[in-house]
Amino acid sequence: MTSSDWEWSRAWPNSELALDVSGDGRIVLGRTYIAYIANASQTIGLLWSIGNIEPLFGLSGGWFAMPETLSSDGSTAVGTLRFYSPTPPTPTRAATWTQGQGGFLPALAGLTETRATACSHYADVIVGSVGSFTQLDRPAIWRRSGIEILTLPPDAISGVATSVSGDGSVVAGAVTTSTAVKPFIYSSTQGVRVISGYAFRTVISGNGAVMIGMFDPPSGTRRGFIWTPRMGYMDLYEYALAAGVDLSYIKSMVPVDISHDGTSIAGYLTHNGGIRAFRLSQLRPWDLCPADLNADSVVDDADFVIFVAAYDTLLCASETMAVGCPSDLNGDAAVDDVDFVLFANAYDALRCL
Repeated sequence: MTSSDWEWSRAWPNSELALDVSGDGRIVLGRTYIAYIANASQTIGLLWSIGNIEPLFGLSGGWFAMPETLSSDGSTAVGTLRFYSPTPPTPTRAATWTQGQGGFLPALAGLTETRATACSHYADVIVGSVGSFTQLDRPAIWRRSGIEILTLPPDAISGVATSVSGDGSVVAGAVTTSTAVKPFIYSSTQGVRVISGYAFRTVISGNGAVMIGMFDPPSGTRRGFIWTPRMGYMDLYEYALAAGVDLSYIKSMVPVDISHDGTSIAGYLTHNGGIRAFRLSQLRPWDLCPADLNADSVVDDADFVIFVAAYDTLLCASETMAVGCPSDLNGDAAVDDVDFVLFANAYDALRCL
């Protein structure tokens, strides 16, 4: 890396924070603190691009910008507009910014406290939560057609959607029950599925196939998890250990983000009492959703073509068999009728989720 490969902003007098980056790496979303009055920090959002910095202001009348994320195409910032007043409560409204201009997302009668936390690739699907000063938060999805409040199971007290796949079809989040905060996954075909485990923040991969998150166990040391339909919920530290990663002197792993294809995870870990960044890469999506042979998070005709070629070859030891014999779904060193039944069931379900 040379001096021309990096830059830092000195456009504002106070501290600045980078939050997200567009898919092509050309636009960075951030936030700066411009004042501290009424017992609260007043903020505006910032968009950095090559040779330019663009402020994302709030609205007149005391609304200040708190952007959270940026669409992959870099066109839209998503977050919250917060009204700062000398006395509580301080209203919050979900918002988007396009070309520097902010605006509220729709709210429902009686549920005017809204927050936006994530968006799809083109920001045509935005997720977050809705509630009020007297009603607890519920996970919500904003689409161009309107707002949808997700139906939670009877034992759920509240919830928030924190992530969405690139195409907007899969949503991840967390729900609070009387005993714990648990992760959930949502799709329009299967509704909300609460996962057996713990989480207060979740992230779904762009292809919707792998969920990661973080949680605070009773021991007090923050930890991370990974979840897939086949593997289920697993502590990320235990997962990495089982994968052969050298975790000497490492106590915990907390994931922060995951690549679009679900094969790389970035986060931080505790090492010899200090905090270090990590990247866990070369995850195998075909292990996580075995019948998805081309790793596009669906089991369809493209996977069937791959499977048929392996079925005709039969033996995994054959020189013409694909490396790793991924079509051997039951692990018996052959691609036969047993594997065909497993593949057919996955093909009927279509999505890995």
